[in-house]
Amino acid sequence: MSKENDYRKYLTQYNLNPHKIRTQPPPPDDILRLLGPYERQAVWNIQYLSRPDIIFLNDVANAIIRKHNIGRDHGIEHAHNVAYFAGIIIRQMRITHQIDWSDEQSKLAVITAFLHDCVDEKFGAEVNISTLKQAIQNKFGFGDREVKLFEHTVTNMSYSKRRKNRSSGRPEFGTTDNTEVQYCQIVSDADLLDAYNPERANVYQQGVFGKIDEPPEVINYLVYSWNRTILEKRVMMYLEHFICTDAARQIALPLHDALADYVQHFQDYDLMDY
Repeated sequence: MSKENDYRKYLTQYNLNPHKIRTQPPPPDDILRLLGPYERQAVWNIQYLSRPDIIFLNDVANAIIRKHNIGRDHGIEHAHNVAYFAGIIIRQMRITHQIDWSDEQSKLAVITAFLHDCVDEKFGAEVNISTLKQAIQNKFGFGDREVKLFEHTVTNMSYSKRRKNRSSGRPEFGTTDNTEVQYCQIVSDADLLDAYNPERANVYQQGVFGKIDEPPEVINYLVYSWNRTILEKRVMMYLEHFICTDAARQIALPLHDALADYVQHFQDYDLMDY
């Protein structure tokens, strides 16, 4: 059952009192200050992609975003940010000789990062994957091996898929192939880095709970309770348990510390089961 239809369960199950006066957390200024330089660069300055490449990927991604009404939290801005972080990670790993990739291999990984959410199962994954494979093969001339790498990465790099594979005893990224693992690690790390922006969580929760016919204090209560839960029980675990590459860890560390300070402002809101 969706959150917007099941919200009363939370009010009852957790003995919540949304009408209690609660202070709205302040904007996450320190985190946004740290993320700002990355996000300003992410519009057009993505490593290994030319401006025509980015325009093409924008068109492909936006068509899917509009078709499936994908929210801003997983929209084109997120696609740019994840691709940008992937490019930074790859460049650093190449400089430090942790990977021996050509520009073409690097470009494939950044393209994969850009389009990773377009094949989420929530957004018609089975239809989208065939469309995307054909699009990138026609545009960039990738061979069968590259298209297979793209497909494996976008279907195995997500946080939820990693957790599922861990709990079932399967390889975390669904493979033991070294190249496939590397692609998944880099794209997954780039995706996790963009989760350090609390405004993405807020946009998502507002989209979910903003649909219910309740007073603003009830909606705000649910939004901020879930934000606290996601930040504390999920995002704060990324650095120690999920980020794979040293390059991503260097970016994540100051973001993690700033987020730890920010989460303290949510103490008036109840922590939910997750």
